[in-house]
Amino acid sequence: MTGYSHPLLLHVTKQVTGHSCPLLSLQVGKTKKVREEKPKDADDIGMNIKSVVVVVMLMLLMLLAVHCTWVTSNAYSSPSIVLASYGQGGTRTILDDFREAYYWLRQNTDDKARVMSWWDYGYQIAGMGNRTTLVDNNTWNNSHIAMVSIAPCYVS
Repeated sequence: MTGYSHPLLLHVTKQVTGHSCPLLSLQVGKTKKVREEKPKDADDIGMNIKSVVVVVMLMLLMLLAVHCTWVTSNAYSSPSIVLASYGQGGTRTILDDFREAYYWLRQNTDDKARVMSWWDYGYQIAGMGNRTTLVDNNTWNNSHIAMVSIAPCYVS
């Protein structure tokens, strides 16, 4: 046998086919269907772990969005001129200086008085103090706001 004289090949061929010649084990026209077993990689388990990690990360991101929305709604949804703070011992302190100042303004100034303040407080003075302001948050004229800001420099 030329080309198939390797002893290991002859030994393996004899064990598999029962013949010592590898050419005798070939059958023309008949092929055996051999099921190829795919090696089980760690990818099967890895895909499950990856899926779980992705789902957990998405849940954490959704939880973060809900938490941020809750914090923002508590901080900004109910603006108030009455402020509250908590001390180290858990005691609550109410600061209502703005409300008291607007009450004082309403009680101690003339009904036709004009109030000059920084533009941030314009609507609060008009609403809470019931007085007309020179500048409020709706002032579109920036030079008017600038003139109000430098006016205290000229008042003695």
